[in-house]
Amino acid sequence: QGSCKIAYFEMDSVAANLEKAKEMQGELEKKEEKMNSEMNRLQNLYQQKYINFQQHGATMTSSQLDAARNELGQLDQTIKDTKASMDQDYKTYYVQTQQEILAMIRKFCSEYNKDKKYAIIISNEPGLVFYKDSTMDITKDLLYGLNKMYGKKKSEKK
Repeated sequence: QGSCKIAYFEMDSVAANLEKAKEMQGELEKKEEKMNSEMNRLQNLYQQKYINFQQHGATMTSSQLDAARNELGQLDQTIKDTKASMDQDYKTYYVQTQQEILAMIRKFCSEYNKDKKYAIIISNEPGLVFYKDSTMDITKDLLYGLNKMYGKKKSEKK
């Protein structure tokens, strides 16, 4: 009866050019640096205490040995807990921000397609689409609209 028009956008272009995605990437890099710095600090502290324990272990009393072992065990647990907590924080931020980006895309596509010009709007990702008509590519419109939407949202927060 009628044609079924399908529009698409390049998801890798969105990831590379959407301001929100760029900010997310920068924030993830900061989180990684913070994680690495904190983990290095804790590992160095553990190594220093371990070396000190090895150097003075022969002259320690049994209660001092037990206390040193407990301290090392607690520090080891602190390292594991800190890593788990930081990893969870990283993952939570990533998932939450990805969901915000997807919600922005859905909202934009809904507004963009108010005239019902397209039956479907999809994201083109590697291995998903084997042929596409470049006249149906709405990536530029999507990026322009999303960055405008995000800029407005950002300025409202200030």
